[in-house]
Amino acid sequence: MLLRRYPDSLWLLILSFCSSVFGGSSIHVHHYPHTVSCSMLVVFGDGLSDDGAEISTEESHGFLRNSNGPVWPEYLKQLLGCDKYINYAYSGARSDLNNFYFENWSGIQWQIDQFLSRRGRSPSKDAIIVLQTGGLIDLFSGESNSSSIIANLKATLNELAASRSIGEATLVLMNLPDLSSAPGLRFAEDGAQIRENFGVSIAQINMQIRSIALDFSRLKDPKSNLNIRLFDLNTALFRATAPLNTTEPFSYQKPETKAKDLNRYAYHDLWHPTTAVHFEIAKDIVTFLEDA
Repeated sequence: MLLRRYPDSLWLLILSFCSSVFGGSSIHVHHYPHTVSCSMLVVFGDGLSDDGAEISTEESHGFLRNSNGPVWPEYLKQLLGCDKYINYAYSGARSDLNNFYFENWSGIQWQIDQFLSRRGRSPSKDAIIVLQTGGLIDLFSGESNSSSIIANLKATLNELAASRSIGEATLVLMNLPDLSSAPGLRFAEDGAQIRENFGVSIAQINMQIRSIALDFSRLKDPKSNLNIRLFDLNTALFRATAPLNTTEPFSYQKPETKAKDLNRYAYHDLWHPTTAVHFEIAKDIVTFLEDA
């Protein structure tokens, strides 16, 4: 069942449950990290980050939540105690202006254009901007050359760095997650070859993303207050899914399914992780921010 807007008390119960079930002993539910201030959490991304449009049109702009519960931005918002939350992620978003299904609408660059045009000019101190790098949908759409993905990422970062409206923000740049273990690829015809090619492409692109992040940090415009940090989403996803069943998505339709079986599956459908995996990713991001 998709979770929509709930009071803080119920959110604490959700986090407490996930913490106990998914091994979250390192993060205490009743303690928001004092070392990480979050006046605003802004998220850009694709179906991995889309929390749906159920919360409100001011906070969420996506299509649907591709999981059986909260996704990582929702957990992160609660764990950090962010004052404001805006999620621009759209399922199917490509790295440019386009979507898998639409042209010139809801792609990563389009999302950022919308954010910068609507934000106004007042700085937001201690804002955290998370950019889930676009590119997965490009690859699934048949893009075999990573140069366009990298070019789009550079253009996106240049636009954010040049903006004076985001204040002293921290930009968390996520690399691409390798979905080679997803049931969607396992079930595909010639899946083994596709997985190998897909894995190689992801590894090559992530190496370039790392170089880009280092270059931006080293060559940062002294007039820009944007602090860019690279978060290894690929490793976080692997760590979260490794102990779980990745060969098939969870289904309530199996006659032998028990309630506790939900905690044993990595994927909600052929491509998207379960809420258990999203919770682990959010915890890793909190630790990553605390270690800055």
